[in-house]
Amino acid sequence: ITSTPWSQVIIDGRVSGPTPQRSISLPAGSHRGELVYEQFNVRETMTIQLIAGETTRRVVRLQPPG
Repeated sequence: ITSTPWSQVIIDGRVSGPTPQRSISLPAGSHRGELVYEQFNVRETMTIQLIAGETTRRVVRLQPPG
C-alpha cells in the first residue's frame, strides 16, 4: 500500500505504520484498510479482498477536502 502524500496505514483497526507498506501479510478474505493524513484531515477507507497465494497492491492519491 502506498499513497501520495504519505499517510498512516491502518488495517483491520491496527496501525501498520507509514506508507509505503510493502510486506503486510494478511490471511485471505476481506479486510478494511484506512489511509490517514492528518495535515489534510483526510481519511480514505477501502475494502481489500485478498485471495490466497496472490499479491494485492494499492496506490492511492489523497486529496484535501474541498
